[in-house]
Amino acid sequence: MILVRRFVLMGVAVLPAVSFASEIVQCPATIEVQQQARAVPPGWIAYEPDSKHPLMSMEFSEGEPSKKVTVLPTGEKGVVSVWDFTASAEGYWVSCSYNDTSVVVSRKLRSGTTACQVEYDRGFATPLPRRISCTTESGEGAGVHH
Repeated sequence: MILVRRFVLMGVAVLPAVSFASEIVQCPATIEVQQQARAVPPGWIAYEPDSKHPLMSMEFSEGEPSKKVTVLPTGEKGVVSVWDFTASAEGYWVSCSYNDTSVVVSRKLRSGTTACQVEYDRGFATPLPRRISCTTESGEGAGVHH
C-alpha cells in the first residue's frame, strides 16, 4: 500500500512524485558446484557425475535467506503468482534453488520493491519459474528472469 500525502499551497493540491519501475534480471539457468562426500563406507566410492545443475525453483524472503523468513504469494492467476511486499527494514531477497544440489543462490532485491510477479512454465511435474518481474517504488526496479 502506498501512502500519498497531499499538500495544499495557495489553494492548489500538490502531490509528491511517486514513480514506479520494473526491471527484468536473470536467475542463473544453471550453476556449477563441487560436492564432496564427508565419509564413504568401506567398499564404496564417491564421484560426481555432473557438476551443472539446472534451475528448479525460487522463493522470496524478508531479510537474508539464512534467517528463513519465507514470504508466501498473495495471489495467483493462471500461470502467474503475485507477491506484495510491505515496507521492511531488512529488505527482500529472491533465492534460486537448483536440481540435485543443496546449493542455493540469492540476491537482495532493490530497496523499495513493492511487488513481484512470477510466471511459471507448468509443462513440468514441478512448475519452473520462467519470468520474475518486480516493481520498485521511486524509480528503482529489480527482477529475475529465467
